[in-house]
Amino acid sequence: MERKNDMNFEYYYGHEAEQFMFYRIPKLLIKDKRFSGISSDAKMLYGLMLDRMQLSVKNGWIDEVNRVYIIYTVEQIMEDLCCCKEKAIVLEYLYSKFPKASDSVTVNFSMGRIGIR
Repeated sequence: MERKNDMNFEYYYGHEAEQFMFYRIPKLLIKDKRFSGISSDAKMLYGLMLDRMQLSVKNGWIDEVNRVYIIYTVEQIMEDLCCCKEKAIVLEYLYSKFPKASDSVTVNFSMGRIGIR
């Protein structure tokens, strides 16, 4: 018996493919009671920074002691999270309270930029 292949998958065009792109937010930030007082916006910022860190690795943005770094301006945070400058600055501060992705990642806030170092 010959089997007919009924599966016809359409291509995704342009921005349609973005529907399968996701930001990762560690479950720990949602489930662990130690983070219950942290806003969901600050948790989202953490996910955005983890995403940027992957891009930094891809681009070779590594310092002299092999630590990955990102640059994320207050203006970029404001745009990505649709918030005002004051809130972006508060989120920067809250971000500094999170556990880092690894022991080699630390946070440095300076000149309106956030660098994970």
